[in-house]
Amino acid sequence: MKKIEELKILVIGGGPVGLSAALFLSHKGIKPRIVEKLTEVNKYSRALAINPRTLELFDKINAVAEFIKDSYRVNAANFFIGSRLVINNFEVVNHKFPFISVQPQYVSERALSELLNQRGITIEKGVIVKEVSTTNELVKCELQASDGRTESLVFDYIFCADGAHSAIRKSLGLKFNGSTYNSPLFLCDVTFKTNLNPNDFYLFFPKSQPVFFIRIERDSWRIIGTDPEILDNLPKGHEIQNVLWQSNFVINNRIIEKFRFGNVFFGGDAAHVHSPAGGRGMNLGIEDAFVFAELLAENRLNEYDKLRKNAVKKTLSKIDMITKVILGENFFYRI
Repeated sequence: MKKIEELKILVIGGGPVGLSAALFLSHKGIKPRIVEKLTEVNKYSRALAINPRTLELFDKINAVAEFIKDSYRVNAANFFIGSRLVINNFEVVNHKFPFISVQPQYVSERALSELLNQRGITIEKGVIVKEVSTTNELVKCELQASDGRTESLVFDYIFCADGAHSAIRKSLGLKFNGSTYNSPLFLCDVTFKTNLNPNDFYLFFPKSQPVFFIRIERDSWRIIGTDPEILDNLPKGHEIQNVLWQSNFVINNRIIEKFRFGNVFFGGDAAHVHSPAGGRGMNLGIEDAFVFAELLAENRLNEYDKLRKNAVKKTLSKIDMITKVILGENFFYRI
């Protein structure tokens, strides 16, 4: 049996989940190889919120301060039904980190990459995983670099975090079970004049359609809602100055049929996707990465599928309820 530091591990995906997996593995004495097919960082902010549980996980490896050094803290979430405030602040929460940290995803990726560089691990960009097959408790794969060069390699384990459209999940024939909501969400990153507290979340439930506000960084805010004309129908007191980015997307609620296939393990969006309601996406994926590293170190990887599937199913059920409130499909929204 190999010593843990002798294990050959490949991490596929250079987003926050893959980078976190490499970081947690390095804390266990393993120096994994990590590859990412993209060559450039996506500067449009995606995942923003880092919850207390995630901060707790990074605290266990003495990396929390470095990870959130460029973030800001949210101490309150303001939910309004009409003019009535329903929920307010996090400060009453009994936790070492009674707040949510907010930073754009590219900032999270930059911080994690710096932490890995300090440990002698560099992400290999522009590398495509062409083929993966499992045999005799090992994993064979073919990597193709951006210049066309290929390598055929054998690893003890692969942690796959290559996103919602995971090529590895599809190549192994794993089902991605779930459903798609009927109502899309509309997203805008803007600068605007407002009297909102820049360090709070806001969710407004007016008589028409709900609107969510969160500051991204400096003077830029993200606005999310179900109204395609969201910028023309904001609550009173907000004046748009510049539109930085606009998009829309359908919401899926899906989970992989197996979190483990041979010695290939899945985490993050490659294993589960859901509504952005609750801000759990990246956080849940980072938890996948942490659990994988812990179980590997404890020789308990046979428990990974069951543990993660149960935890993710419970989370997705809660998020589904929140999402239906936001989409107006729940009694709470109609009171």
